Amino acid sequence: MRAPRLQRRSRLFAKMSDALWAAIPTVDFSAFPPGCASDPEATPEQLETALQIDAVCRVHGFLTLSNVGIEPQQLESAFRAAKELFSLPCEEKAKLTRHEKATGTNRGYFPPDTEALNPARANDIKEAFNVRATDMERYWAGTPVGFRQKAEETYAAVAELAMRVLHACALALNLPPDFFTSRHEKKDLCTLRLLHYPPTPAAPGDADAPRGRVRAGEHTDFGAITLVFVDAGGGADAASGLQVRRPGDAGWLDVIPPPGTVVVNTGGLLARWTNDAWVATAHRVVVTPASAATARYSMAYFTDPDSEVMVECLPAYCGPSNPAKYAPISSLDYLLAKLSEAQRANG
Repeated sequence: MRAPRLQRRSRLFAKMSDALWAAIPTVDFSAFPPGCASDPEATPEQLETALQIDAVCRVHGFLTLSNVGIEPQQLESAFRAAKELFSLPCEEKAKLTRHEKATGTNRGYFPPDTEALNPARANDIKEAFNVRATDMERYWAGTPVGFRQKAEETYAAVAELAMRVLHACALALNLPPDFFTSRHEKKDLCTLRLLHYPPTPAAPGDADAPRGRVRAGEHTDFGAITLVFVDAGGGADAASGLQVRRPGDAGWLDVIPPPGTVVVNTGGLLARWTNDAWVATAHRVVVTPASAATARYSMAYFTDPDSEVMVECLPAYCGPSNPAKYAPISSLDYLLAKLSEAQRANG
C-alpha cells in the first residue's frame, strides 16, 4: 500500500504546487471528527485528507480547515469574552498579571507595544492575553467575571482539535498515528493566545519599509502547528491583514479565511523534524487601508511539544546525501530562545 500512496502523493504535489501560491486552499476536515485522535487505524477518507495536507505543507504550510467540529457559538462566546477583557480601562488592564520574560511563563497579559515578532522592525501594534493548561490563579486576577471559564472552555475545545490535526499530520508523513499526539500529552507549553489589534488612526507607513509599522511583524511560528481563528463579526475588513511571504521577491499572499474555517500553519519544530520538507513560512499581519480604523481580533493556539521532547530529524528525511540541517533540541529550549527574540522589547 505504501508505494501507491507515495505515487499518489507525488502526483498531487505536482498538481497543487503552483496553485498553492495563487490562493490558500480550504481542506474539508470532516474525516477527522472529535475524538478520532486516538484511532489506531486510518480510513481512506482520512488518508485522502492527509495527502492534501502534505501537499500544502511542502509548499508553504498554510491552509484553512472546514468542518472542524467546534460550534460557531463557542467561538463567538470566546471572542465576546476577549473583547470585554481588552475593552477594560487602561488603568484596570495595568493591574492584570503580566507575562514574566525571565521565567519563561509565557502567560498572562501582554500590553500594547511590548513585542516585536520581527526584531528588525518597530514593535507590533497589538495586545494579548495568553492562556496555558497549567495556569496559576494569579493570572486570572482582574479579568472580567466569566472570562476564565470561557477561556478555559475554549482552550479545551481548541486543544482537542489540535490533537486531531496532529493525528492527520502523522498520517501525512507516514508516521505512526500517535507520533505527534504522544509528544503533546502534557501540553505544558501549548498556549491559547487571545489577540487584539487596535485601530490605527495614523497612517501605518509602508509595511515593507525597514521600520514600517505592522500589527504583527514578519516571522515563522515556533512549534509544531498553529491554529488561528479570526473574528469576522466586524466584517471582511476587520478580518483582513494576514499575509504569507511568497518565494524570493514575489511579494505577499493574502490569507482570507472563509467564514467558519480555521487557519492552520506549520511551525519551526515540524520543519526541523522533516529537515524542511515541511516548511515554516514567514507571515505577518499588516494594517490594510480599509482596516486601519477597525479593531481586529483573533485567537491563536500554538501547539508546542511537551517541554522535555527532543526534536531531531526523522530518519526518512535525512541521510548521507541529505544530512540533517538542524541539531537536536528540546522543545522547551527552542521555545525559550524564540520567545526571547520576540519579547526583547521593553515593557
